[in-house]
Amino acid sequence: MTATAPISLNDANTGAATPDAQYRPTGWIRIITLAIILFSASAVGLTLTVLQEPAKIDLGFTDLQIGLIQSVTRGAPGLLLGVPLGIAIDHANRARLLLLLALTWTIGVAWTAFARDFNSMFVARTLVGIGALALGVIMSMIADLSMPDKRGRLLVLAGVGSWAGTAFSFVICGALFGQFTNHPWQMFHQLAPWRQTTLVFALAGSAFVLPLLFFREPKRYEVESRTKAVLPALRGLWKRRYFLGSLFLGAMAAGVSEGATGIWAAPVLTRTFGLQPNDFGAWMGGLILLSGVLGSVIGGVAADWGNNSKIRGGIIIGAIIATVFNIPAAAYPAMPTVPLFALALGTLLTGGTVTTMICMTSLTVLIPNEERGVGMGILGVIGTVVGLVTAPLIAESANLFGGERHLGTGLAVIGAGTMIISLLGFILAMRYAPARVATEV
Repeated sequence: MTATAPISLNDANTGAATPDAQYRPTGWIRIITLAIILFSASAVGLTLTVLQEPAKIDLGFTDLQIGLIQSVTRGAPGLLLGVPLGIAIDHANRARLLLLLALTWTIGVAWTAFARDFNSMFVARTLVGIGALALGVIMSMIADLSMPDKRGRLLVLAGVGSWAGTAFSFVICGALFGQFTNHPWQMFHQLAPWRQTTLVFALAGSAFVLPLLFFREPKRYEVESRTKAVLPALRGLWKRRYFLGSLFLGAMAAGVSEGATGIWAAPVLTRTFGLQPNDFGAWMGGLILLSGVLGSVIGGVAADWGNNSKIRGGIIIGAIIATVFNIPAAAYPAMPTVPLFALALGTLLTGGTVTTMICMTSLTVLIPNEERGVGMGILGVIGTVVGLVTAPLIAESANLFGGERHLGTGLAVIGAGTMIISLLGFILAMRYAPARVATEV
C-alpha cells in the first residue's frame, strides 16, 4: 500500500490541517469482541470493591490496609509497567499481549478468593492490577479497526462494555453475597460468603478468555515513522509535551471518578447509611450502568463533534464541560440521604466517563500510532500517582473529621479539590492541542 505523505512534528504542533486517512471498513465483530472482553475484565476485577467491607472485617484489615491494597495494587503495575507495556503495544503483537493479560487477571481474582493475610491479598490484587492494563491494548486495537472521524463513537462500545461489567459486578456480587450468607455453597462451605462470591466470578470470567485464543492482530494505520526504535517515539511525545502534560493533568478527574466506585462508594454506604452489599448492589449496579452508558455516548459524540469542528482543540470541549459539573458532584459521599448520594454519584460517574472517553479518543486521534501505547502508558502512570497519593490520604483524612465513620467528608473535600485541578488541565490541553494525525502505512 502506498503511504500518504507524512506530516512533520512541526505541523502536528501548529494545528495545521492534515489530509484525511484512507478509508477502511469498521471491524465490527472484533470491536464488539473487545468490548465483551472489557465487560468481563471489569466485572471480575471489581468483586473486591463491592465486597470490601465484609472482606475487611473477615480479614481484620484497617482502613489504611484496605486502602493500600485497593490503590497500590491497581497503581503499582501501571507505574512500573505502563511505559514498557506502552512500547509493547506500539510494536508487538497486541492480540497475544491481551491474552497474557487476561490470564493474569483471571488468576488474580481466583487467588483473591483464598487469600488469608495482607501479603497474600496484596499479591492477588497486584495480578488483577496487571491484567487491568489491558485497557490500553484494547483501545489501541480499536483505533486500528476504525476511521478517525468515527473513532469516538466506536470507543463508546468499549466504554459501555467496561461500565456494564462494573454494573454487573455490583448487581450480581450483591445478590450472590446475600444468597451465600443465607445458603452457603456446600462445596466450599468453609469459605466466607464474600470468598464464595469471588470464586464464582473467577470461574465464570475464565470462560471469556477463550475468544482471545482466536483473535488476530489488526493492521496498524496512521503511522508517522516506520522505525521500531523507542527514542523517536519518545522525542515525538516530548514535542507534544504541553498538550500531553495538560491532558494528563485533566485526566485526574477520571481517576477520582474511578475511585468513587473502585474503592470508597461501598464503604461509605455501609458506614454512613448502614447498608450491606445485598442492600445496595442492585440499585448501584443500575446507577453505574446508566451513568456509564450515558457518559460513553455523550463522550463519544462530543469527541467526534469537537474533532470534526474547526475549533483548535475542540475535541477537549466536552471534557471541560463535564468537569465543571463534576466539581460539586464530587461531594457525593457527604450527602445526607441515599437518594442525594445516588444523584451526585451518578453525575460524577457520568462526567468521569465523558472525560475518559475524550482523553482516550484524543490520544488515538492526535497522537501517531507508534506513540499511542507509550502515551497511554504515561497516562496510566499519572493516574497511578494520583491514586497512590489520594487513596491513603482519603483513608487518613477521615481521622481529621472524627474517625472512620467520617470517611465521606474527607473523600468529598479531596475529590472537589482534584476536580478543580483537572478543569485547569483540560483548559490548557485545549489550548495546546496538536492537529489530527491522518497519515498511515
